[in-house]
Amino acid sequence: MIMRQVSSVLKTIKKILLYLWQAVGGGIIYYRNTSGFTNTYNNVKCYYLEMAPKELGLYMWARESASAYKNGVYGLKDTIGSGRQNTALIVATTAYPIIYVPAAHACNTYKNNSKEDWFLPSRNELAELSNYYKNVIGNFDNVPAYGYWCSTQFSNSDAYYMDRLGGSIIGMINMVIGISSPFDKTATHAVRPIRAF
Repeated sequence: MIMRQVSSVLKTIKKILLYLWQAVGGGIIYYRNTSGFTNTYNNVKCYYLEMAPKELGLYMWARESASAYKNGVYGLKDTIGSGRQNTALIVATTAYPIIYVPAAHACNTYKNNSKEDWFLPSRNELAELSNYYKNVIGNFDNVPAYGYWCSTQFSNSDAYYMDRLGGSIIGMINMVIGISSPFDKTATHAVRPIRAF
């Protein structure tokens, strides 16, 4: 009996916290660093990462004919604060990003609540999103079965992503420990833009 009441109170607290963490971009703040971190795109000190209210759909990271696939993208990092710069570097590999690097293009052109500074998260920014689902939400039910792309590549032809299939946590238990697995860039995964401020 007491355990049920405690469980009910905890669920209510989570809902209140989720409401309070609604951010100016219309999404949810899922990461906070009281010391701050540097957004490597513009060298601005930031304290929060906000995820868009929903994923944008399913996209390839890069087409096989794209330079970003054949040659990779130089300068991509996996640190918190590097996702926006990574996204800019990926989009800059082609004059036609909507065709050749659709995942990064979708995030780069996303707008919500008058905010236009959204990007494809880096590997560590995506790991923090995994931690948010694990520690705040308590489950991965809202993560699409196809998983989420990030802007960090593993090799010229592979990039990292966070996955979940059929309601269970898989992919080398990556969402349990907050890491992501590499996968071919031509695969289709969901995209969840984030922003730093």
